[in-house]
Amino acid sequence: MITHQYITQRRFHQHGFTLVEMLVVVSVIIILMGLVITVGVRVVGGQKESQTTGVLRTLDRSLEEYYTDAEAFPKFSLQAYRNIQGPKIVAPIALEQYVNTNIRTFGEGDDNRKYPARPTVAVFLEQVRGFGSVDQIIESLPNQFIRSMQRPLEAHEQDGGYLRVADAWDNEIFFIHPDNALAQELYGRCTNRRPYFLSSGQDEAFGFTVELPQGAIDVETYNKNVLEQLDDNLASTPIGPANRTSAFFDAYRIEL
Repeated sequence: MITHQYITQRRFHQHGFTLVEMLVVVSVIIILMGLVITVGVRVVGGQKESQTTGVLRTLDRSLEEYYTDAEAFPKFSLQAYRNIQGPKIVAPIALEQYVNTNIRTFGEGDDNRKYPARPTVAVFLEQVRGFGSVDQIIESLPNQFIRSMQRPLEAHEQDGGYLRVADAWDNEIFFIHPDNALAQELYGRCTNRRPYFLSSGQDEAFGFTVELPQGAIDVETYNKNVLEQLDDNLASTPIGPANRTSAFFDAYRIEL
């Protein structure tokens, strides 16, 4: 004989969810959400990489235009970097405090000279203004990548403002000159003595210890992680390898 209680229990089991079933559903939802977030991050990262590549190509076009007009690439000038503020873009306004671009001594014997370790693209922009169609090419960059800065009070020249260019992650783009021996060791060697432009890429790091907290990991693993920051840097043209030796690391990748 089928009782009313049996019918009620049967209907419950037919139309309800057990605890195990609920846990399975929740687990599936969490996995799907994780996949969506991961794909979203990759899509955004890919868009920013594409935007930055476009900026680098535009800067490279301006370099080619300058070369066509001047029949030479811009000269390397250490003094020019002393007139520019520090390397980090924090806002599209003048920085409050003057910081040079980390000028370091590099080389041995008679070749022991000073070079900027973080060579801002602002110096290049000042050197090439007015040559051929360079100004028009630079002006074709979207406004979101342009920073108009005021020259610092401590600079040797006081002639108003200057321009800087950021990547899609809002970090400064570097200009690597073949005569900047230190920069070539830090980021990668120029091919056929042709200058190139460089972005730190998605990890927003150029390969310095100051960009990556060490935490509790051992020194060897930490140093390896710092060097891996070089792998996603974006360059305007193919470049040679950077210096990854331990001696160079200890001397130049550890920033104070």
